[in-house]
Amino acid sequence: MTTTLTDGTVDWSLSYQRVDHTVDPALTRSDGTTLAAYSGVLKSGETATVSIPDSAISSSTSSVTTTLTDGSVDWSLGWTRVNHTVDPALTRSDGSTLAAYSGILTGDETATVAIPDAAISPSTSSVTTTLTDGTVDWTLAWDQTDHTVDPALTLPDGTVLASYSGVLESGQTATVDIPDAAVSSATDSFTTTATGGSVDWTLDYRRVDYTENPTVSLPDGTTVASVPGLLEPGETATTALNGALSTTTSSLDVQTASATVGVAAQFREVARTDGLTLSVNGNTVSHTGTIGDGETVALDVNESWLQPGVNTVDVSLATLSTDAPTSEVNLDYSHTLSDRVSVTYDGEAFSERYNITRSYASEQQNATLTIPHAGNVLSIRDLDYRIDGGGWQAIPQETATLDGTTLRIDVSALAGEPIPESTTIDVRSTASKVQVDGGSISVLQSTAIGFDLDSRIRLESWSDEASISLGATPQGSLVHYADEESYSAEDDYASIDSDGAQRLYLPTAVAGSEMTIKNLPVEVIAETNTVELRVPDSSNATNIGLVVSGGPVIGDAWTARYVGGTEGTYYGIVGENGDRLARSQAPDVMTVSRDDVGLVFVEGTQPPSEDEPAGAGAALFSTVGGPTFLPLLVIFGAIGMIGVAGRRPEQSRETVAGLADGLGGLVAMVPVVGEAVAGPIEGLVTSLGNASISIGESEVAVGGIAVIAAVAAEQANLYSVGPQTAAIGATATVAVGSFIALQRTDSFSLQVWGTIVGATTLVALQTLGQTDLISAVVDSDAFLLIALGAAVLAWRAISAWRASEQAENAPPKITIDAGSSNDGDDSP
Repeated sequence: MTTTLTDGTVDWSLSYQRVDHTVDPALTRSDGTTLAAYSGVLKSGETATVSIPDSAISSSTSSVTTTLTDGSVDWSLGWTRVNHTVDPALTRSDGSTLAAYSGILTGDETATVAIPDAAISPSTSSVTTTLTDGTVDWTLAWDQTDHTVDPALTLPDGTVLASYSGVLESGQTATVDIPDAAVSSATDSFTTTATGGSVDWTLDYRRVDYTENPTVSLPDGTTVASVPGLLEPGETATTALNGALSTTTSSLDVQTASATVGVAAQFREVARTDGLTLSVNGNTVSHTGTIGDGETVALDVNESWLQPGVNTVDVSLATLSTDAPTSEVNLDYSHTLSDRVSVTYDGEAFSERYNITRSYASEQQNATLTIPHAGNVLSIRDLDYRIDGGGWQAIPQETATLDGTTLRIDVSALAGEPIPESTTIDVRSTASKVQVDGGSISVLQSTAIGFDLDSRIRLESWSDEASISLGATPQGSLVHYADEESYSAEDDYASIDSDGAQRLYLPTAVAGSEMTIKNLPVEVIAETNTVELRVPDSSNATNIGLVVSGGPVIGDAWTARYVGGTEGTYYGIVGENGDRLARSQAPDVMTVSRDDVGLVFVEGTQPPSEDEPAGAGAALFSTVGGPTFLPLLVIFGAIGMIGVAGRRPEQSRETVAGLADGLGGLVAMVPVVGEAVAGPIEGLVTSLGNASISIGESEVAVGGIAVIAAVAAEQANLYSVGPQTAAIGATATVAVGSFIALQRTDSFSLQVWGTIVGATTLVALQTLGQTDLISAVVDSDAFLLIALGAAVLAWRAISAWRASEQAENAPPKITIDAGSSNDGDDSP
């Protein structure tokens, strides 16, 4: 308290009676939550009633705390006891919750909670009540639904065909696949199983006919092939017949347990050796029946059949059809005489070989030996002899003669006249047979060894597509043709592939036709695919003419080599109009870029001129005037124009603009559409022209385009590149490229550039030359002058390079010229 007065001083005493009041009383729980509070002052003896919210009291509330601002408070708690249910739930025996309510249910309060369908199964029979506090009564309401659980279809043996894992509600369906392997033709019943409920099923299927246990048998019932089990549609099985077929088999029976099956028999036709007859000097002895593969049969001959001198032994077999394989037999013939003779015969597809040994027990005179070669022997490839085991020698031509295909040898001329006693002479002969497809032939007159092919043949059977393969003859690589034909032979031709294999086609010949098979002294090979050749009637070994055309593919290159020329002499292939298509120095090959050239001749020609080294003119300019010249001129002319335009870009762009403007003006004069299209055309020409000029400004781009065009033109057979053309192109490329490089690097000097071009030219000439050019120059009298000139050029090139280096590395210099001054005008 504070004393105030107007004047003076004052003393005072204060008397009072103490009264305790209660200020802001409250009740709180142990967690600090306020249960009830009174705001204000309660005087002594004064009371206040405050309500406690129901939610503030729970069954776990057991203590409260009094709080107040001042004074003290007494309180009494009045309440009405109410039992509440807290967090009720229903659980199954496995602990899973069926339904739950989170919170408090007071008094008669109820709550409805849905139980998911998936939580109830047919096996659910009891539930348990759980809750946090209080009690709970519950009523379970449900709609009974019949579900099908884990349905399945099984066979009588218990095998499961199809099954569904889970529950199918009423009206719900499921589709399950049945594996193909689970069902067979014997399946006729199923059993339905399910864990709960019932199931209806519908079976959908696609009928598939399987072939079961197919067998193949002979007409007598002998099974020759079988496949146990099932064959699916489209499935095939292969089984071996193991020799079950014979020459008398003409039909096969097929059986299956179910369905049908197709049968295809594949076999290789083999001609067994039947009807063997051996004839000695016209006396015959035969073997009845078949001689099996690898079987040996001995035939005895009568001693009286033998005669002094020549004894002829013939072997014949049963006659087969013209398209049957050739029957073959090996013959070992021997007899005991005063002279011992051993003959070994070997018949192959393309050759027939005889090895004959004869030992003379006494002195002999006028002895001869006869070898009866087969009827399809075209020529004798090898014919050798030796005496008393010495070295083998070729039989001289004058001692061997041919009568048809029968070879007679004058043994006395080989061993001496008379032949001494106990002399043994061995003769071996290899004859070339021809391979005929689509027909058969007989040789009327073979060609003796050492002579050019000149054999007369007759066609015993023939078809339009029949052909004769002549590769096995001694001159099989040469071009063959038919001469002195008994039929009109304008369509005869030889087909030669890239391996050199040659077949002679005679499409207008018929059975009985005769001709003489000859060859020309020239080898022809197609580089790819095949080339076809016809030989005109006027052509012969000294006047070689060929009509060349492509096979199925036209335009391929081909090569020719003249084998009848003198080594080192130049020969060429010349067209009917006199154009030389190729040239080479014998025995090198000549290459022609296309096979559709028609009539050509192989003839001697002049060596290349000095300005046409190594035949460059023929190789380089053979295209000029031909059908490919104009496309080449257009292609490379356009590339050249782009390069020239790029050197003068501004002037070229003005030219393009003028051309575009002029073209637009011409187009604009066209009625109706002219003015509409003139502008776009003018813009297109300008864009293309400027783009070409931009390309032409890059030397690398122009060079790349030229190289790509050259490669593409060569691949398209617009021209052919021989070694001469390649050398000229490489030399020109090095010359131009080095010139540009030296100019770009400011290093150009005539000496350096000349040295590079000279060295490149020397390498090209050395590569193309037929002799060693470097050796020839070194050995010549001019070598010293050439060496001095090269040294001078080298010295000048080095001097120029050093001067350039010194100029680049020299320190900068400042030159001051102190001139005189006139009239105050300063001049440097």
